[in-house]
Amino acid sequence: MRRPIGLAYLLARATDSVADTDLLPPAERLETLDRMRQAIDRGDPGSSPPFWERFQQHQTDRADIQWVLGIILSGQRLDLERFENRQPPQALETEADLIDYTYRVAGCVGEFWTRICRRHLFPRARLDETQFFQDAVHFGQGLQLVNVLRDLPQDLRRGRCYLPATELQQQGVSLEDLWAGRKWEQVRPVYLRWWVQAVRWLEAGWRYTTTIPWSQIRVRLACAWPILIGGQTLQRLHSAAQSENFLNLPA
Repeated sequence: MRRPIGLAYLLARATDSVADTDLLPPAERLETLDRMRQAIDRGDPGSSPPFWERFQQHQTDRADIQWVLGIILSGQRLDLERFENRQPPQALETEADLIDYTYRVAGCVGEFWTRICRRHLFPRARLDETQFFQDAVHFGQGLQLVNVLRDLPQDLRRGRCYLPATELQQQGVSLEDLWAGRKWEQVRPVYLRWWVQAVRWLEAGWRYTTTIPWSQIRVRLACAWPILIGGQTLQRLHSAAQSENFLNLPA
């Protein structure tokens, strides 16, 4: 699995570095991401960095690598358009937007990982394929949602809010309140609702992990460690959320 997973990770890190850098204006980052996607879709080593040649050598996994990178890039592009190319700063609008975001940047990775595992490690293992892939998606979404909850104060200072605006409005919270670090008591129910969702998705990740055949103990461990870390993070976040000053906690 090392080559296809390693190549996908390398390319995803490259696009993520472009999306996150403050050295380029948003419009230039969007243009660069589009050029990178075109290069990945072509798989043309003659006009691309040297590691593309290795990318070309693994035709069986190539379509899956291109598929997952296409979805990740679409998520990175949406982030730039939603948060850095518009004024005033924006929030995700609905529950569906947050679920879609977590799928684009992480849930699809769980699905990609599972495709590669099934192909190379346990293609004949008997398991509930539909449930296994659904748990894979939720596993990735859960890990990303932990990041969203952990980074809420820092994201707000950057003019980003991943909690759905419609849910916040139902609690009487405006975006102006968020940017000013106000009304945490009203924000908390929305925050804890998504905290519960993160727990449920990590539980799906644990079911996913225990479904992997015992013969693949290293893959099981590779899945178990982030779940354990994510679970401990959620415990600390739950305690921190009881503070009246949560929105103003240091990064």
